[in-house]
Amino acid sequence: MSSGNRPLQFLGVHDLLDREYRNSPAYQWGRELARNGIEADATTIRFGVEWCGVEATGTYRMQYSDDGHGMSKDELRNYMSTLGRGGKVVGGAHDNYALGSRMTLLPWNPYGVVVISVVNGDPWMVKMLFDQDANSGEGEYVLEEIEWEDEDGSGDRATVYPPYEDTDLGFNWGDTLPEFIRKAGHGTTFILLGRNAGDDTFDGDPERNERHRYLGRKYFNARFWELPDGVTLQVQEMPDKRADWPKSRSESGKYQNRTVRGGRSLVEYTKSAGDSCIADSGVVSLRDHTKVHWWLRTEPTVETGGLGAKSGFVAVLYRGELYGQASADQEDGDVRVGAAVYRQFGIGSDAVRRKVFLVIEPPEYNETTGGEGVAPSTGRADLYWMGAGKSPRSVKPSDWAEEFGEKLPKAILDAINAEFESRDQDEDREQRLQRVLDRFSKRWKAPRARVESVEPDTETTLATPGTTPRTPIDSPSPRPRKASGPKKVVVPRRGDGQTLGQPGQGDTPAKTTRVAVGIPDCKWVTEADIAEAGMMAAWQPPSALHPNGCIEIASDHQVIRNQVEFHQNHYPPAVAKDIEKIVRDVYEEIAIAKVSHIHALGTLFAEEKREEMLQNPSLTTSLLGLIAEDAVIGPRTGKLGTKRRRHEESVLEDVNESAPPATAS
Repeated sequence: MSSGNRPLQFLGVHDLLDREYRNSPAYQWGRELARNGIEADATTIRFGVEWCGVEATGTYRMQYSDDGHGMSKDELRNYMSTLGRGGKVVGGAHDNYALGSRMTLLPWNPYGVVVISVVNGDPWMVKMLFDQDANSGEGEYVLEEIEWEDEDGSGDRATVYPPYEDTDLGFNWGDTLPEFIRKAGHGTTFILLGRNAGDDTFDGDPERNERHRYLGRKYFNARFWELPDGVTLQVQEMPDKRADWPKSRSESGKYQNRTVRGGRSLVEYTKSAGDSCIADSGVVSLRDHTKVHWWLRTEPTVETGGLGAKSGFVAVLYRGELYGQASADQEDGDVRVGAAVYRQFGIGSDAVRRKVFLVIEPPEYNETTGGEGVAPSTGRADLYWMGAGKSPRSVKPSDWAEEFGEKLPKAILDAINAEFESRDQDEDREQRLQRVLDRFSKRWKAPRARVESVEPDTETTLATPGTTPRTPIDSPSPRPRKASGPKKVVVPRRGDGQTLGQPGQGDTPAKTTRVAVGIPDCKWVTEADIAEAGMMAAWQPPSALHPNGCIEIASDHQVIRNQVEFHQNHYPPAVAKDIEKIVRDVYEEIAIAKVSHIHALGTLFAEEKREEMLQNPSLTTSLLGLIAEDAVIGPRTGKLGTKRRRHEESVLEDVNESAPPATAS
């Protein structure tokens, strides 16, 4: 029964779709079409060349096909002409909004997207395109309306019609139906016409530099973790050079149908001889019921025939698809971003992070109870946290980094330790760093609030077990010292809690106190470990391996190398190694002092500001300038003996000035 109220109308649909397309990542149209096939219960899904156009005009258009249940004439009209109509329930947090294929196809195919669907062997066709004259001359996406008639003379003027002979393009649309759809008697195919009649669309959107070979080899294997049982997804692959592409479907020897295996099969890749590439694997359960699936490979790089990722990645898993992927290898993604994400998880070594895969499976948002969990964005390009009365926020792998770092699996921890133990170690390092702490411990104290019901003077946030505020190096882990007398212990007051928080926050009574700041670890790495061009240093947040955090300094950075060479040139070759050690010691101590001081200043900096100050560019900037470092290096090198004679120094300086600057290897 009608209410008599007029439903809202949505004008400017093309503006909405165009904007959403701009916000979507490359190849998202491939995901949307493949997901359509999966939801239509298809067993075969294929992306390939539309051969009729090739044979008629030499135009290579992308054709998507599946043998799903298909759409009848009325279903096809309703689905294609109404946003929000689809084969599934629309509107829930986890439902597909029936926008995907149109949102990701029409903006780069304004000349047209042809859809032919078959039910019980009966094909019907529509053509979506952008009409400049529609919507009072403002332009809009429409269903093309044509006049058609059968051989017996019956026909109609309609937007849904049987496939016909297209004299403009030179072929019959009915001939484009793949044989596997004809044989099944049901299915759907999309043909992409691009921006003009002669556009090649087989490679995807040229304005995004898409390539069909990447679609089949990399994209789907990075997007889909596992395909449903019984589903085969294939991408027709042509030769690398456009000039070598076949001129008709009969030249089958020049192309192949590459089957998508999915991310999991490539992580657990088995070599042709049957050898496994996995050294260890397991699952870490986190407090919010998230499961982190992890794999440690035997090698940093595994050749998989150009399919998927060769090295490790971190990603979030939702209903068989991977989101927010951060790759350890530059060929698989942005290595700078990937390295930063791994470092948050406590994995700083370049060699180790290339071996480690982390697939994070969080709980789903419960629409019935409002329980906290994840749900996808409308365009299915991102995940969002929802529930528990919180505003939705984007999901990032780093959301789970700190807790996973605390629970770092032993196999990964052993691999990290083995990697750095293989590098040069400094035997007196612990004692030297302890001297730094002893010198400044009284000055490096940070204000904190200790939960206390007796004579409280502030308020803080009550922390539950395992969630105590852990601003890095707030509560120091004491460094071992050599025994020098009777053993001393500290007996806490009865009932004295260990919960610390920030003063002036929350509603739990607390007493203001000051805690001694611990010092972070510091280790020498390579520029490859830091994986960000030009950066000398990187901060690794607290983890099981480094409870107080860790500063990584690149020993092969140009500044470090130049400093070592400069001071070595002022002394005989016999003490070259001693000078290199002094330079490293000084940079290490100064870096530790700067990071410790940042945390000792407590509430002067908000947590977000501290994190910003510890980003790679800021940390690197703090170690540039030479004056402070040379002021410490000079007196230490002076104890090594007599400098070179001034004549020798001037000759060496002339040589250095005429030589090009050192570059990182």
